[in-house]
Amino acid sequence: MSTGSHKQTNTEKCVWILCREGIEEILPSEAHSLANDRLYVSLTHSRTGRNHIVSRFTSRDELIKALLASSFVPVYSGFRPVEFNGQKWIDGGFTDSLPILPVGRTITVSPFAGLQDVCPVHRGRINTQLTLANMNIMILLIPVIVEGHRTRTVVH
Repeated sequence: MSTGSHKQTNTEKCVWILCREGIEEILPSEAHSLANDRLYVSLTHSRTGRNHIVSRFTSRDELIKALLASSFVPVYSGFRPVEFNGQKWIDGGFTDSLPILPVGRTITVSPFAGLQDVCPVHRGRINTQLTLANMNIMILLIPVIVEGHRTRTVVH
């Protein structure tokens, strides 16, 4: 997914700076120590497309780079994947959005309604699910009524 000589646009720089500044503002100075073996970050290698889970961080900056890489969605976030430990990475959701760890309890978090531990409540009348990269998403189907006739269903 790397474009080689692609120059970073002003929009890409702005998104990168805003994300980084937001993370830096929130994380305490010892965040990497607190996160070691407690936070597992899912990444996708930009060239091979393989998933990698990171749970050890040698510095706060390394933790921040892992978080930025795990939230990098190509095109939407820009065209240059985030460099982390000498390699280019994108959002781990492309290959394993909700990794289940072999030991202990995994708390799953998703911005989409579904079966995760932390997610929005599904408010649809019909339970329609879509599975993407190991994550179940509930689809809200709303019937559209035009002049008393049911015409089509809109997906939200």
